[in-house]
Amino acid sequence: MAESGAAKGRKVKRQLQPQLPLQDELDYRLSCTLDRLAIFQGELGEAGSEVTFFLARSSCHQSVAVLRLARGEADEALQALREALQAAELSISHVQGLGERLFQNSYRAFAIALMLGDAGKADEYARVICGLRGQVAHDDLYNSVEQSYLRAAYEALADLWLGQPPQWSYVRPCLDRLLARKRSHQLWLMPGLPEALEAVAAGATQAAVVALGQMLDEHHRQMATYNSYLDSASEALICPLALLLVAVAGRRGLELKPLLAERSQRRVLLRPLDGRHRPEVPAGAKAAIDVDYLPELFLRAWRPAAQDRPEDANRGTEQTESPTTSGVGSSVSR
Repeated sequence: MAESGAAKGRKVKRQLQPQLPLQDELDYRLSCTLDRLAIFQGELGEAGSEVTFFLARSSCHQSVAVLRLARGEADEALQALREALQAAELSISHVQGLGERLFQNSYRAFAIALMLGDAGKADEYARVICGLRGQVAHDDLYNSVEQSYLRAAYEALADLWLGQPPQWSYVRPCLDRLLARKRSHQLWLMPGLPEALEAVAAGATQAAVVALGQMLDEHHRQMATYNSYLDSASEALICPLALLLVAVAGRRGLELKPLLAERSQRRVLLRPLDGRHRPEVPAGAKAAIDVDYLPELFLRAWRPAAQDRPEDANRGTEQTESPTTSGVGSSVSR
C-alpha cells in the first residue's frame, strides 16, 4: 500500500533530525542516576525519614538496573536489582504499623523479586500483600489515585502468583473506575490491564496476548509522547506491569513472551535527558534505541520450560545471558 503524504513527511522529518549517539545518552543517564544514588548511599537525614530514604535508594538502584541492561551489562543489571531489593527490605523494616507505606514497599519488593527470579522472596511479599487486605484503609493518607490503581493491580498479581483467585469484586470495579477517569496527568493508567489479569487467571492465552498487547501499545505510545508520564524516561525502557503479568503467567504455565515479540520489541527515539543544559547536544537531537519492553533477562526464570528444569529456574540471581538476547538496548543506526 502506498504511503500517504503525511507518512512520507514524517519519514523525511525523522531522516533530517539530528542524531544523538546512543552510548553518549546512556552514559549521561547512568552518570546522573549514580549521582542521585550517591545521595541515598550516605548518612541518613533526620530521624523518621528511614522509610522514604531507603525507598528512594531502591528506586535509584532499579533505574540503574534498567540502564545497565540497556548498555548490555547483564551482570551489573542483576546486581543493581539485588541492591534494589535489599534497599526495599530496609525500608520495610522501618515501617511502623499496617499503613499504606508497608503495602507500597511490599509490592516494590515483590516486583523486584520476580525480576530477579527469586521465588522465595516473591512468595514472601505476595503473602504480605494479601495479608494486608482488609487491614489497611483504601482511602488513607497515602492512597492517591495512582496508589489505588497499583494496589488493585498488585493485590490481583499476588493472588495469582500464590495460585488463588483475586477478589474481582474489588479489583475489577476499582481498575475500571480509574481507567474511566483517565486524564493527561494519569498516563500510567493502562487500558488492557483488567482484561489481562482476568485472562491470566483463566489460563486464556489468546485473550491474555490481546490485552497485554494493548498495554504494550499504550506504553510505547506514551514513550513517544512529548511531556507524557513516560516521555523518554529511562525506567520506561521496560513495561513493569506487563513484565510482571508475563512472569506470573509463566509460573501458571502460560508461555506469553514469544507471542508478544511484535508488540514488546520496538524502536524508541529518546529525547536527551537535561538537553537544555547540555550545549554539546544539537537542538532536536534524539538517540535511537531498539528495546524489548519484556526483557528476557528478567523473565527467564518463569518461562514454563525453565521451571521444569530447577537448575535453570534459579539462574536469575546467578548467571547472565549475552546482551544480545537479554533484551533492552541496542543502538539503531538505520
